[in-house]
Amino acid sequence: YLIFANTPMQEVVKKLERWYGVQIDLADKELSDYSFTARFQSESVTQVLDLLKISSNIRYRIKGKNIVLYK
Repeated sequence: YLIFANTPMQEVVKKLERWYGVQIDLADKELSDYSFTARFQSESVTQVLDLLKISSNIRYRIKGKNIVLYK
């Protein structure tokens, strides 16, 4: 399981990078102030990003193994 319990965005990014083998960049510095609580088992990286998008109005762009998060 991939579990976040009020986890700061910087740590969320690190865990997602390791879990999915991707590179994630935060385009907006404000995103560093966010934190998340969620639990994932077999969701794809896109499903996880969609949840972040819904819960925190974060948008994302994927190009190969690179993901950019922005507001």
